[in-house]
Amino acid sequence: MSTWKAIMLVPLAVIAEKTMESSSPSQTVSLMQQFGPKGDVAQVQLSLDAQSFPRRHQRPAAGWAKYFWSWTNLLFERTSQCLSLNARVSKLANHSMELILESPSYRWWMEAPERSTPKVPKLAVLFMIEDRIHNMHIWEAWMQRASNDGLRFKIHVHAYGMNQSLPEVQKKVEAWPELFRQGLLKKRQKSEWGNIWGVQRALLVEALKDKHVSHVVWMDQTSIPVAPLRLIYHELNLDPSSRFCADWGIRSEMPRAETWSIMQRADAEVIIANHGRYGKMIRDWRLYDEQYFFWPLHVRNLQRTRSGRPSTLQSGMEKGCYHFTDWLRGNPCNTHVTWAHKTSLCDCPTLKRSLLSEYPDVRHPSSFMHIDRRAYEELWNSSFWFARKFDDYSLDASQIEIAAS
Repeated sequence: MSTWKAIMLVPLAVIAEKTMESSSPSQTVSLMQQFGPKGDVAQVQLSLDAQSFPRRHQRPAAGWAKYFWSWTNLLFERTSQCLSLNARVSKLANHSMELILESPSYRWWMEAPERSTPKVPKLAVLFMIEDRIHNMHIWEAWMQRASNDGLRFKIHVHAYGMNQSLPEVQKKVEAWPELFRQGLLKKRQKSEWGNIWGVQRALLVEALKDKHVSHVVWMDQTSIPVAPLRLIYHELNLDPSSRFCADWGIRSEMPRAETWSIMQRADAEVIIANHGRYGKMIRDWRLYDEQYFFWPLHVRNLQRTRSGRPSTLQSGMEKGCYHFTDWLRGNPCNTHVTWAHKTSLCDCPTLKRSLLSEYPDVRHPSSFMHIDRRAYEELWNSSFWFARKFDDYSLDASQIEIAAS
């Protein structure tokens, strides 16, 4: 962020805090009541945009000077709303961690028997896609190198947009690499944005059928590998913990983590072994996809720590974020999301200048239209293992050599 923007945001933060403490009704409070105390920040922000932006952006008859100032005032207003809203949501979180820890209703979760994770790493890569996997040539090169290194892994795919009974879909699947064809789930689960528990449960059940699988990692169709599997296995040997890229900044009492996490078998098994009650717990707590696994496991892990048992989670920025995404080039709200700051962990100047097909908003990070060889090398040399939001064919044949290295 440039210096002049930082200077402008300081008084805005003060204004936002004053607004939050005010007892007078406001537009934000009414919207929070409309969406509930755990209302989605993005949902509320979009409603704020819909109510304020259309009537404020039109050019006034008095000329360009007033037009400029109307846009400037709108920027300050939206930024102030954003800061105030983030603070409100944190204060309005209606579940206390202590109450959950002590609640008899969830004692079964705290006391569920411990499971074990195989000592030899074997990763199950779980794809949640619509009807294709972008940059398949990169995945093929990555898998071939892993096979050449003698490393074992599994691929499982859920494609919500593919009706496999149609001949044209069957023909499309036949063109996939063998591991992807074999790993495609036959039955489609119902899902929608923010509600993918059925899909994730089905993929976990399939992955855990292989008793040698030690970890699972979540992907979407825009994901690409940015580290060799031998390096990933080396790190998992050193520390087999589950890894979540947590965001503690918006809901301090009920934090979330990126969906694209890495889970050890022990954590995945305790969820699937109790999937009926676990699904009910998700509904009772009104959790969405970014909280499905991290929040319950985090609470359970606190109980473990209190009992003197070792932690099974890594959730910090340095130790939990292994999926690169770029949230920084967008809405002022994004700079207050913890995930935005992980972009700086990648020393990737070429990548950060690459052409985008979509700029980020409060719901989605940047989408890359094209990255050249140097940009992919920067990702490959970073601390990340995977990266997201790359359009199909955004990586060309020149990057195959890197993925196969």
